[in-house]
Amino acid sequence: RTYLTPCMNAYVGGDITCAVLSSGMCEGDKTVLLCDIGTNGEMALWKNGSLITTSAAAGPAFEGGEISCGCQNIRGAVNRVRVENGMPFAETVGNEAAIGINGTGLIDAAASFLELGYIDKTGYAEKKLILTANENDIELTQDDIRALQLAKAAIRAGIETLLESTDTK
Repeated sequence: RTYLTPCMNAYVGGDITCAVLSSGMCEGDKTVLLCDIGTNGEMALWKNGSLITTSAAAGPAFEGGEISCGCQNIRGAVNRVRVENGMPFAETVGNEAAIGINGTGLIDAAASFLELGYIDKTGYAEKKLILTANENDIELTQDDIRALQLAKAAIRAGIETLLESTDTK
C-alpha cells in the first residue's frame, strides 16, 4: 500500500509535510525551524501555534548536480571530508575509489578547504582543489564553490524571510 502525502502549497511538498508530522514540532510551545535542503529547499517554522512555510530554489548543488565532479550518493561518491594532519582526508560511499562528490561531501570539502586556507572567506581558490580517496583524485573548481555558495545563500534567504515574517531573531 502506498500513500502520497499532499503538498502544503505549490513548492512545499509532501516530503517536508511528513518531516513536520514525524518530528512532532507542532506539538509543543517552542519555536522550531525545520529545513529540507535539496534542489528545492523547503523550510517550516512553528511559532506561537502557527506553522509558516516557504521554499527557495537552491539549485542542485546540495545533490551533486551542476558540480563538475558531482554525483549522487552512490558507491565511490566522496561523502565525507575532514582535515587530518594538515591535509583534506576524503571518505567515499562503500570505501571505494573516488568517482565524484555528493552534496554532503561538497559541504565538508568547502569547510575543510576553508580551514586549510585553500579558499578564502569569499570562497576564492588560489590553487587547485583536489581530494584523494582510495588512490583516486577528484578536482573541485572555482565554479563548484560558487554553486555551493549560491545554494547556501538561497537557503539562508528563505530562513531569514521566515524569521523576519514572525519577528523571530
